[in-house]
Amino acid sequence: MYFDVMKRVCEELGHDFQYKFVTNTTLLTEDMVEFFNDYHFMVCGSFDGEDGCRSTFPRPRFDLLAKIKRNTLAVTVYEENNDLIKLKREVDFLVGENRLNYRQSLAPEFIHQTADVSENTTTLDTVKRYITQMAPIIENELIAFMQDDIRSIKKYGTLFKAVMKWWVKKDYKGLRCINERVIPMSIDGRFLACPYGTYFVGDIKTGIDWDAVDALTPKKCKVCPIKDVCKGACWVNKTNQECYMARTMNKWLNKLVANKNAAEKLQAAIDLHLVEQRRIDFN
Repeated sequence: MYFDVMKRVCEELGHDFQYKFVTNTTLLTEDMVEFFNDYHFMVCGSFDGEDGCRSTFPRPRFDLLAKIKRNTLAVTVYEENNDLIKLKREVDFLVGENRLNYRQSLAPEFIHQTADVSENTTTLDTVKRYITQMAPIIENELIAFMQDDIRSIKKYGTLFKAVMKWWVKKDYKGLRCINERVIPMSIDGRFLACPYGTYFVGDIKTGIDWDAVDALTPKKCKVCPIKDVCKGACWVNKTNQECYMARTMNKWLNKLVANKNAAEKLQAAIDLHLVEQRRIDFN
């Protein structure tokens, strides 16, 4: 968890910043909990399913995660655990047992196959199976959203993630990775095009070299029909599976939104969210 680095950063910057990170919780201790609460950390516990898709030794400490005032839980979906019904059942038990905060978040890391994460061997069939399971979840949330008077779309977590990732045009300039609003930086202050590789594109003193960023963008991204949506979400992906998912979900979402006459309300909710997010970022 690089806890010593976290402590140095926090003690240098003080309490007036937003701190957050993701952990499988295995290395959490009581002392860490006290520190994270002192600096108002948002700590996101990752749960990959009970089938052990990642090493969980020592055992996860979701009981300590629950003691962190600002906690949440995210589910990472892999080739080995892409049964979403089973995952939901496991997550509901975990959340209830430990009294965790939880807003549904399903991240399909099985399609993020980079040159530096070569052990992933996901098939296209897995991607299609994930899409098939996600579609009814998104559709049901869109129906509920259209019937709701609330202004915030973030209440509908799966729908929100889907439209932001595969439907809404990205009108901001930034580096791209699975954490779409994160600009990765190494400990020595150099900007990275991707947190999984060594594609350095500037440093904290000189800023980001956007020519270098453009040079890294594959030709297939520059001519892609949804490049204004995806913006080359993964430059170093070894397969076309992430591209397949983006194009498929974009096409399907456009049809779904049109069929439900939801475009105007959906876009208004997204615009409101983006305005609020920019205000938070500016502050």
